[in-house]
Amino acid sequence: MIYYNGKRRLSDFLKKCGEGNDLAIAFIGGSITQGAAASDDGLCYAAGVYKWFRQKYPLSGFKYINAGIGATTSQFGAARVCEDVLKYSPDLVFIEYGVNDNDEAPFERRELFREAYEGLLRKVLSSGSKPAVILIHNVRYDDGSSEEDMHSGLGEYYDLPSVSVGRIIYDRIKTGSLNAADITPDNLHPNDRGHKLAAQIITEAIETLENGISYMNTAPLKRTETGEIPDGDILPPPLTANDYEEINRFNNLNLSPQTDGFTADTTGQEKREGMPLVRDVFKNGWYAYLSGASITFTVYGGELCVMYKKTIKRPAPAAKAIIDDDEENAVILDANFNETWGDKAYMATLLHHGEDKEHKLEIILTETADNPFYLINVIAKKVK
Repeated sequence: MIYYNGKRRLSDFLKKCGEGNDLAIAFIGGSITQGAAASDDGLCYAAGVYKWFRQKYPLSGFKYINAGIGATTSQFGAARVCEDVLKYSPDLVFIEYGVNDNDEAPFERRELFREAYEGLLRKVLSSGSKPAVILIHNVRYDDGSSEEDMHSGLGEYYDLPSVSVGRIIYDRIKTGSLNAADITPDNLHPNDRGHKLAAQIITEAIETLENGISYMNTAPLKRTETGEIPDGDILPPPLTANDYEEINRFNNLNLSPQTDGFTADTTGQEKREGMPLVRDVFKNGWYAYLSGASITFTVYGGELCVMYKKTIKRPAPAAKAIIDDDEENAVILDANFNETWGDKAYMATLLHHGEDKEHKLEIILTETADNPFYLINVIAKKVK
């Protein structure tokens, strides 16, 4: 019997680090990974971990890929990971969605995020470069809330090391050994000091991997029935329905839908290439202003989402999403955002575990406004 061995991959990666290889380290997650509240991109925890590898293993060369995007969840991560991370053939991938998968998530959506997170893990683990994976768990610093238990349960199933960054910091806050105001301005996003502390916790955990004595999940390596540590890369069966392993995002770079009043956004595409701009999600979509404008797609599969811009520039129009001409059950897409911190790339789930077949998706503006309705992505198995 062959077991999948996630910790063996990390052990092999660390061995390569000391041998003078060219290696790529990638990070995918939300605003904490992106570096929100850090005074400079180079001071976020991801950059700190990357710099630590460079200093500790000077014989090797390291490429740094930060694919963190604020206010997004693993549902979007699963759809974009191929384009934003895996095309760079990473050797090590850090995944961080502990706080974001808890955002705007009523209890009944928890299983959806569990399935999306597993789909993201399986995409990364089965990719061509066979990267090692480390899970990063953050929490809110006012109440300690996160989805660490859900994510770490999947991590244990896939034998992946994980680091409870937020839990360690939160425990120090609760005991009084650390003042929350010193490391975060809003009880969520680390400041420069908070990012430095998070990077320290992660790198210390990596250093003690072989000893299994830290806050990294370092349970004994899984063995075969004969007691051997396997080299196998065969993933075990999924724990969920696992529809998200096959989903992808589609925009005007790879899709030409039927449009009536919608315009493809091609502004500045030639200036938006490269990893530093991965967080610029408001691009390559379609926009419209006038009531009655429509855009129509043919999509495939039982999972269907649309991502659109919710904006603080009001008023913005609303639209309705109609599947298979069922206007009675249309989903309203309101582009007006009630928060004040900025525009948000909002994911609306239209189908979850629906019929695995061809569907017609039509989005129609229901009103006219001074600011546009901006459709960023359509997310499904296939779209035409």
